[in-house]
Amino acid sequence: MNLNDLMNVIMEKIELAIKEDLPMLKITDIKYGIALDNISKSMKLTEELPFYGQKTPQGPRKSQEESLTELKDNLIGKEYDPLDKTIKNNTFVVVFSAEGCPYCKELERVYMPVIDARGIDVDRIDVGLPEGNAYREEMGVQSWPTVLFVKDSVIKHIEVGYGHSKDEEGVVHITDLINEHLT
Repeated sequence: MNLNDLMNVIMEKIELAIKEDLPMLKITDIKYGIALDNISKSMKLTEELPFYGQKTPQGPRKSQEESLTELKDNLIGKEYDPLDKTIKNNTFVVVFSAEGCPYCKELERVYMPVIDARGIDVDRIDVGLPEGNAYREEMGVQSWPTVLFVKDSVIKHIEVGYGHSKDEEGVVHITDLINEHLT
């Protein structure tokens, strides 16, 4: 099964779920060739995440803005010890991403050359792997890509998502973030 065929299957399933008002899962990583009908048997899904605002046993799920505010409140100013023990500096970035995530790929393609050119270490957390997903949950990260900016071993800033339509915008943005939070 190629990527286009897989995307067609996914879109058909999503359209059916919307049409029939069925609950949907947030799938953290899809490997090419896995049929969606068998996904729960083929992959270990750690949780079912309802859409923002949808009711859960604990009440309505927080909005995306509320979740980001909570994440920042819980993490900014906290000490961070990198998972990647080869990182020796106390100023670095942490990138939560998944192999099959197109936004993660774009972020890495545009941000990483700038980060590398500045000599900044990167602690990469692959949320598609069991240990990466467990760490993501522990940290409270609900979306990816998510980038933590750590200076003097303390989280200074959190950036969630990637939405730059032009590479130049992304380069300017990451440069500004580095200058503001890491230098």
